[in-house]
Amino acid sequence: MTALALVPLILWDLAWLLLPASLTGIVAVLGLPVMLLPGALIVKALGGRRINAVNGVFAVGLSVIFLYLVGLGANFLPQLAGQERPLDTPAVWVLFNFGYLVTFGFAFGRRSAPVELPSAAEKPRGPWWIAPALSASAVAAAVLAVLGAVTLNNGGSSDLAIRALILVVVVAPAGFLLRHRVGDLTLLTVIAATTLALLLATSMRSWYASGQDLQHEFQVFMLAHQQGVWDVSTYRDPYNACLSLTLLPVSLTELLRVPGEVVFKVVNQMLFCVVPLTLFTVARPFLGRGGGYLVAFLFVGLPTFSVDVPFITRQQIAFVFVALALAALFTTGEGWVQRRRGLLFGLMAGGVIVSHYSTAYLFVAAVIIAFTLHRLYLLVGRLRQRQPAAEDRTNIPVLALLATVLMAGVWFGPVTQASGDLVQKLGKSAPSILELVADPGLALQSLGQPNAGAESELEQYVASSVVVDNPDVPALARELELAETEDRPVSAASRWVASITGVDPSALLSFFYYGVGSKLYLLGCGVGTLLLLFSRRIRQRFQQMPVLYPIWAFAAAFVVGLQVLLPGLAADYGIPRAFMQAFLVLGIPMVVAVRLLFSRVRRRRWLEVALPAVLLVVYSGLAPQLTGGLHRQLSLENAGSYYGTVYPTDADTRAVLWVGDNIPEGSKVNFADFAAAYGYHPTYPYDFTAPGLFPFQVKRGDYVLLAGSQTEDHVVYTFGSRIGLKITPEVYASSELLYSSGTVQLFRKL
Repeated sequence: MTALALVPLILWDLAWLLLPASLTGIVAVLGLPVMLLPGALIVKALGGRRINAVNGVFAVGLSVIFLYLVGLGANFLPQLAGQERPLDTPAVWVLFNFGYLVTFGFAFGRRSAPVELPSAAEKPRGPWWIAPALSASAVAAAVLAVLGAVTLNNGGSSDLAIRALILVVVVAPAGFLLRHRVGDLTLLTVIAATTLALLLATSMRSWYASGQDLQHEFQVFMLAHQQGVWDVSTYRDPYNACLSLTLLPVSLTELLRVPGEVVFKVVNQMLFCVVPLTLFTVARPFLGRGGGYLVAFLFVGLPTFSVDVPFITRQQIAFVFVALALAALFTTGEGWVQRRRGLLFGLMAGGVIVSHYSTAYLFVAAVIIAFTLHRLYLLVGRLRQRQPAAEDRTNIPVLALLATVLMAGVWFGPVTQASGDLVQKLGKSAPSILELVADPGLALQSLGQPNAGAESELEQYVASSVVVDNPDVPALARELELAETEDRPVSAASRWVASITGVDPSALLSFFYYGVGSKLYLLGCGVGTLLLLFSRRIRQRFQQMPVLYPIWAFAAAFVVGLQVLLPGLAADYGIPRAFMQAFLVLGIPMVVAVRLLFSRVRRRRWLEVALPAVLLVVYSGLAPQLTGGLHRQLSLENAGSYYGTVYPTDADTRAVLWVGDNIPEGSKVNFADFAAAYGYHPTYPYDFTAPGLFPFQVKRGDYVLLAGSQTEDHVVYTFGSRIGLKITPEVYASSELLYSSGTVQLFRKL
């Protein structure tokens, strides 16, 4: 077993050193498992012996931390020797090999117990064909998702993409219903493969960096990659303070010999699959295999999962560490985890902090609140002379808490100076805090306040426009109109059902999609948390659950509630993302509430799986695609506002490169998809601005770059939303056309 741990490293090293550029795919295939072996060796060195899910998820998290350390070493150590572009040297490869050998020495260099293979109890117990059939179906869904995205990228139909989603929504409930006939490995395979299918169906769209946040993320990666060094002072932006966007992808592109797009679109998606797997392992001791499975798929069924998560890779990596920090506290059955609880929690908390600033803020706030409330609970118990039960002795180690707060202060303070973003948000929120203190009733009003409508956004857009050098501005502004809806037409099947039943499926789905679904999550999480905290009968049923768990759930919900009441705190994060982070601990309370609801039903297992199955059908995009009447899904169509906003094409990229080579320094270029432009030219010598594409927004001598959504669909999508405004090519008749390639045109205002 000792010698076998070196074989993958040797094979990958030989491929990395000897294979030509045309065969770098082999380097990636051999290298991917090697990237995870350092974490496995660290687990072994810390006392983990068994090959199981708990040790596996911790191995992934520790491997990412290992890669962070390799990246930091490769970035700073060569600079001590005068190397100005350290990331252009083989330092990453050298340090990875050195670190691998060090961890290998700690794992096997001293007398230690041998690695244990999975026990017979964890192997399939049903007919032999059920487990491989279920696993193969889940893997097939992931393969079909990739093929479907590639087909759409090449201008083909969405047939394969739809079939992938159908397979996902069939296999996921089947795994729950067949859980007694298969082993843990099969359930873990189903969770990982179906999660990956949903992620890749969206992340693989476009051959370039695509997505509202990912394009900005790709910019800071390209800065470090092109400059050959990560230096946060060269670009003071919170994104540039995230190692998940800088040194991690730079290290992976070097070690795997793949483009950055592959890391963001594929590798990070694979790493994120650890999150639902971790939820399963944490929930299983409290809820059983079925309950753990439901927690994982309720997370995957969240409204923002399929459309948002693939484009927020910094949060993907941070969520991995949040989930593992929870696992460090609440994992049972693994003695080495319990013995190293403080160390593991501190390491995972550090991973959160260096991966993403907003996730770290919410995480640290929840940790402090949970620690305080738990200590108060124990103090009250002592005052009442009540001895805490054994399960209540699980706590957040004081040293780990202090280390977490210290790491956050140092990293966001003197190291990256990214704390100014948080200070600014708190400053903006101060008036709201004073208003809430003066009138607590405003809290209830803010919870039910609707979002601004499209017409209001149009008025704000016009009012905030830069008006320069045009006496006809009022008339031009009045001519702006909202573009027609980009919703998918109601399908023939929906019309047929409506004609027979009198109920329009598309309208019913829209009602559920935009309102009921998210409220079911809120209701389930809230009720479950309160039951675990205050119901003596529920607490007795879950005696093995530490009281710290529902306290942490309450703290996480409280932090999300603060963002609802104080919108300034959520400006760059968003309530849905904050709730997704909170759901990492709120998932168990929601399953508790669901099970209590169906506790007196005879065939309750069918009802228990019905809710996550319905949520998955709706929020995966499958139901909207079949019924119509809702917005178009990027994972299923080459159309719609999202496609027009965040999908870069070959023509867009060629135009961006041409502009970078031909437009004078200091010029101002207005471009709707400016984030994509920065991604592929992060050090532009001119200013790419948010879309001010209308003539009355552009100064004489400035430039306007129109992409396909403007030249073909005649629609401008306003910055910060997907509100479409009509535009006609004639408005640029007096401008000079400098460049035209495919669907992209570049004008200079005369």
